[in-house]
Amino acid sequence: MAFLRADYVAEEDRPIPFKRMIYFGDGETDIPCMKMVKQNGGYSIAVYNPSKKGKKDIAKKLISEDRVNFVCSADYKKSSDIYEVVTTILQKIKRDYDFDTLLQKHKNLAK
Repeated sequence: MAFLRADYVAEEDRPIPFKRMIYFGDGETDIPCMKMVKQNGGYSIAVYNPSKKGKKDIAKKLISEDRVNFVCSADYKKSSDIYEVVTTILQKIKRDYDFDTLLQKHKNLAK
């Protein structure tokens, strides 16, 4: 019987490091993943249904407990809060990527 072996891959060698991840969660089972992504430099967004009583309060608790970065209503229109949050995160990820690439280029020049 053969088993697959998952070798550890250093953060800087991963094709998609945590700092380039966005995790959307809308339930209690998502909390561990949202927290892990956030703790490792990624971004987590707790999404709630505003028509369901108490869901916003639960989501707000997650941000106050430092488990998520953002709390947003499940409204995905271009004019919504979540749209602004996601586009801003994507812009930041792109700027950080460009900065890291430039920094690596200059480090390579010094070799």
